[in-house]
Amino acid sequence: VLDKPLLTAVITGEPVRDHHFGARPQIANAAVQGQVQYGWVATVLIPRGNRLSVKSFHKELMEGRIPTDLIPMEVDFELLETTRNIMPGEILRQSTVKLAPAVRKGQELPITIIRGALKVTNTVRMMQDAAVGDAIDAINIESGRNLRVRVVGIGQVELM
Repeated sequence: VLDKPLLTAVITGEPVRDHHFGARPQIANAAVQGQVQYGWVATVLIPRGNRLSVKSFHKELMEGRIPTDLIPMEVDFELLETTRNIMPGEILRQSTVKLAPAVRKGQELPITIIRGALKVTNTVRMMQDAAVGDAIDAINIESGRNLRVRVVGIGQVELM
């Protein structure tokens, strides 16, 4: 019962029991420590599997019971996707998102090759999901030729 407030009145001579104590409310705890907790709250419905966007959330002061797995305020939304539908007014939590691949299998992306004054741009189809820095196979849409590319950003690849 250490660090828990007494929630039920106890009569003199009555034994004090564990159920007389309770958890200190989170907002009071934050006020005592001088901390303010903010979280991201959805403003629109975000379907499962979608990449997150900062436009879909607003920052809000958390009151009452605060989830322990809040997404940090300095998060890069483009790196995350939802694992289930997120409803408007719902707090963004780590349990509702996962790291999103930078490119997806079947996604068609432009690739540019520059050799001196020559600049050639073409479209390639990704053969698998991949994160930034991964080397993967892609197919040139025009020729059908297999290419090896490196993922350099979200939706960006370069020829190896």
